[in-house]
Amino acid sequence: MIDEFDEFSDNGALGMPEFATPEKGGRFLDAAARGVARFLDEFGTWTFQTRERKS
Repeated sequence: MIDEFDEFSDNGALGMPEFATPEKGGRFLDAAARGVARFLDEFGTWTFQTRERKS
């Protein structure tokens, strides 16, 4: 995890962008999307306490 803003490169990249590839980016994006989808599926099963509004 990046803790300091001085760790950004001149072009705004984080870490070691020279090791990045489109395939790695695609795998990262796919994994992130699956994680979000899993969360949303689970969130849809949650029950919430509700209150009636007073008039």
